[in-house]
Amino acid sequence: MRTLHVGLRVEDLDRSLEFYENLGYDVVGTVPETEFGTLTMLKLPRDPFVSLELVHEPGVGMISPGGLNHLVIEVDALHDTVARLGQLGIEADEPTSPSGSEDFWTTWLTDPDGYRIELVQWPPGHGNGLTCADFAEQSPPAAKGRQAHLDTEMSPSAEVRGPSGVSPPRPSTLSAMSPLARRMFDLVEPIGVIPYSADEPNDAMFALGFTNYWDTYFAGRAAPLGSSVPAGVVHALFYNFGPGEVARHIPKVWSTTTPEAAIAARQQGCVNALRRILGKLLDTPDSMRAVELLTKAATSAPLEGRPMYAALRALPLPQEPVARLFHAASLLREHRGDGHITALMAEGIGGLEAHVLLALDLGIPAPTFGRIHHLPSALLTDLINAMKARGLITDEKTFAPAGRQVKNRVETLTDELAVVPYEILETAELDELIAALQPLAEKLIAAQD
Repeated sequence: MRTLHVGLRVEDLDRSLEFYENLGYDVVGTVPETEFGTLTMLKLPRDPFVSLELVHEPGVGMISPGGLNHLVIEVDALHDTVARLGQLGIEADEPTSPSGSEDFWTTWLTDPDGYRIELVQWPPGHGNGLTCADFAEQSPPAAKGRQAHLDTEMSPSAEVRGPSGVSPPRPSTLSAMSPLARRMFDLVEPIGVIPYSADEPNDAMFALGFTNYWDTYFAGRAAPLGSSVPAGVVHALFYNFGPGEVARHIPKVWSTTTPEAAIAARQQGCVNALRRILGKLLDTPDSMRAVELLTKAATSAPLEGRPMYAALRALPLPQEPVARLFHAASLLREHRGDGHITALMAEGIGGLEAHVLLALDLGIPAPTFGRIHHLPSALLTDLINAMKARGLITDEKTFAPAGRQVKNRVETLTDELAVVPYEILETAELDELIAALQPLAEKLIAAQD
C-alpha cells in the first residue's frame, strides 16, 4: 500500500487554483459532480502522480482548515522560491534553517482558505522525502524484517490488474504515472543522453568525415536500421521532425560512412565521455552490478510495437562493461521513445505538436523552442493555429486546460508503457540498481551544468 494524495475543501475554486498554480502545481484533470462536489486533481512537476485534490462544492461557504495541520512541499532553492512567490503576491515567512546550516531551509505560508504550507529545501544528498534514515536511532518496527522498494512494492501494471490479469478501466483523469518508471528514467536518461550532452561522441563521429551535427545525429541513431531504409521510414520512426528534415541526411550520411562504423564510433565516443566524467566510479563493484542489472532489464522487454528498440536489440551486446552500460541505457531510451510515440498517437498529437506541448510545459514560447524555431514561419503559424483550433493551446505560450490534460495523459501513458523492462527484476535487485545508478546519474547531471 502507499499514500496517494490529500483532498482539501476550498471555498472559491478559481482563487485556489490561481494560488496553487502560482505555487507550481499543474492541473491533471477533474472529476465533476461527485457526492463531495467537483474534484480537481493537481501535481507538482516532479510528482510521479496526483498529490493534491481540491474539493469544491458551491454554496458551502467559508472553509475551516479543521484538523489538518499543514502540507509540506519540497523545493530546490528556497530563497529563490520565496522571492518568486513574493512577486506573485504570495507572502512567506522568513526562511530559517532547522540545523543552523546554509543548505537546509524551511519557511511557511498560508493558502486562501487558511491551510498552512511548509516549504522545505533539503540539504545535498538527502532523499526526496523523510525515510527511516532520518530516524535511525528510533529503529521503527516497520523497518525491521522487510525491505520495501524505494518507489513501489510491486509493478504498477500488476497492481491495477484484476483476477484475470486484465487491467480494469479507470477514469482518464485519475491515471497516475508509474513512480518506478519515472524514477528509472531519471537515473538512466543521463547515461542514454550522453551522445548529445558530451563532446566525445560527436568528435568520434566527425572523425569519420562528417562536418555537421545533424549528420552525426542521424547516422548514429539510424545506424541500427541499416543503410537501405529510406528517409520516409526513418521520418516515421523518429516521428518528431519537420517535413523534409530527415531526407536532408538520410541516405546521404551513408556515402560518408557505414552503419557499422557509425555504431562503433558512437559507442566508443560515449565510452570515452562516460570514463572522463565518471572516472573511478565506473570501476566499483556497485557499478559492475549496475551494468549487469541494467542489461538484464534492457534485454527483457517484448519487441512487438517497439521498432527502434527492436533494431537496437538486434545488435550484439558489447563485452566491455562501460560500452555495455551505455548500450543498455540506449536500449531503455529507445524502448521508452517507442512507447512515447504510441502515447502521442493515442491522443492524436503529431510530432511537431509534441514539441509545442513540451515547449509550453517548459515555459518557453513555442516559436522560440530550439527543436522547431528554425521551421518556416508559415509552417509554424499553421501549426499554432491548428492547435488553437483543437483547443490544445490558447496562444503560442499558454496551454488550454484540455491541452494540459492531454500532455499529462501522454506522460502518464509513456511511464506506464516504460515500466515493462524492470518487471523482470526482483525488489532487492531494483533496490541495488537504483542505489548503484544514483551516484552515476548525479555526476552526469552535474557535468551538464
